[in-house]
Amino acid sequence: MTTRSIVESDLSGAADAMETRLGYADTWYVVDLTKQEQQKLEAVLEPYLGSGRRALAKDTARKREVPETTSQERDEIRAWAVEQGFALADRGRIPKKIMAAYDRAHEVNRAA
Repeated sequence: MTTRSIVESDLSGAADAMETRLGYADTWYVVDLTKQEQQKLEAVLEPYLGSGRRALAKDTARKREVPETTSQERDEIRAWAVEQGFALADRGRIPKKIMAAYDRAHEVNRAA
């Protein structure tokens, strides 16, 4: 017995569609399109794709911003945060909002 899967277009409901991935504004989308629908999409995007440049994989990944601090500075920030009434764990990452509040209170301009 054979099982057959039919992928239908998300636009038209037509059979024989294929998964198409596209990205816009830091978000990736997946849509099932027939060959004709893919060609129409490519025709619409051609002026933009032709004028643009291909992004490297590392350019599309979100860069994690971690301020450079010593363990002593982190201990001081945690102690200050507790004194100010912030709730935070004794270990682990210090939340960005606490880091920003500490930096403002101490006039620190930290390059992340």
